[in-house]
Amino acid sequence: MLSDTTAIDTAQGKLYVAGIFDLYGDMPVGMAIAGTMRHGKLLGKNEIQMAFTQVSNN
Repeated sequence: MLSDTTAIDTAQGKLYVAGIFDLYGDMPVGMAIAGTMRHGKLLGKNEIQMAFTQVSNN
């Protein structure tokens, strides 16, 4: 698994995107988007929950 968080500059301000990528299955398994980094802890929690949900459904 590989994870990364990046900031993208937009006309309305920064957009923060985080994702988890499964290197073995060669596919994304979790992603989250937030408008502020003060929710940084929730951003990571949301993407991990998405990844576990997708893994458990397969």
